[in-house]
This record gives sequence, structure tokens and C-alpha cells, in this order.
Amino acid sequence: MRRTRILWVLILLAINVAVFTWNQQHGRVFTLTTRMSQTIMITKTGFSPNHLTCKQGDTVSLVIRNTDSQTHNFTLTDYHIFSPDLKKDELSTIEFQAIKKGTFPFVSDTPGHPETGFSGTLEVK
Repeated sequence: MRRTRILWVLILLAINVAVFTWNQQHGRVFTLTTRMSQTIMITKTGFSPNHLTCKQGDTVSLVIRNTDSQTHNFTLTDYHIFSPDLKKDELSTIEFQAIKKGTFPFVSDTPGHPETGFSGTLEVK
């Protein structure tokens, strides 16, 4: 009776290992993602911070706050993310999954601003 139980446990363990291995080889193993949260201030000199780093698969939550007297927005074109135009002291929250690795530029694409320092980068490792 004891040997039968041990045998069943070993059989179930072997099945679990085989299923896990097969799923891993076929891209069906899911990993937990972490959440990256950051507030980005838009000041009269540009974005602060102007460089963000996260890991591939992270859920990224950005709070964009404009403290400049001029209207600005936040555009991360490679991820198809566009905030509304923000007047002084307005904010917008953006949330997305960082699915692509690389370094991606973000800008305020209101006329004249990318050229004057209203740009930054998102690095997904």
C-alpha cells in the first residue's frame, strides 16, 4: 500500500514535469509581471525625469503632470501612447505593458517643443 502511494506520487510528479517542460518549449509558461510606477513632471525646461527604465513584461504606470505655463503632452509613438494636451497643473495617467525591448523616445509633440528639450527615453530591458 505504501509503495503504491509513492509510485502514484512519482507518476504525478513526472507528468507535471513533462507538461511544464512542453509548455515552456512552446511559449506557454506565464511569468508574473511587476508594476513600475513613475510620475513625470513637465517643467519649463522639459521632462523630469527624462530617462525611464523598466523590464520587458512590466506593467508601466505613468502619471504625467504639466507644471509649465505652456500646454504640453506626452507621446511615446513606438507604443502608440498619446496623452491629451495638458494645461498648467493638469495631469494624465497612462498605463501600458512594456512588451518590446529597446530604447524608445518620448516627446511633447506640441509645436516647437521636441527641439527645445521636451524629450526623453524609455529603456525596456
